[in-house]
Amino acid sequence: MKITKPCVALVASPGMGHLIPNHRAWETPDISGLVDSATSIYTQLAIMMRLALPNLQAAISAMESHPVALIVDLFGTELLVLGGEFKMLKYIFITSNAWYLALNTYVPTLDKNELDKHVEKPGTTVDPGLPAGFIR
Repeated sequence: MKITKPCVALVASPGMGHLIPNHRAWETPDISGLVDSATSIYTQLAIMMRLALPNLQAAISAMESHPVALIVDLFGTELLVLGGEFKMLKYIFITSNAWYLALNTYVPTLDKNELDKHVEKPGTTVDPGLPAGFIR
């Protein structure tokens, strides 16, 4: 039985490469025909990552030994399906501070009434990780 060193796949969205150095095993898809000047950069990144899925899938399939884990950034969450397909551990790497991560994790738990309160009177929402009674 051949023993190989385990490796991980780190997939950074376009623009994150200067923060997360990585080897490019696949090309970023051209989305110029799918977006216009009004399309937000966030939407553009999400589209690019979605279209990269088949190329990344092919790159991983071609590997002699598949990675044991898949690590994506915030815009690469749609690529996590590959983790299931190739039986890899799946992680999301957030290149931000802990408060931002806590807020993004907490926001889906807020009910509509809490969100309406914040719209009517900004600064009244409760932020995770802040001292009790602290109003942003």
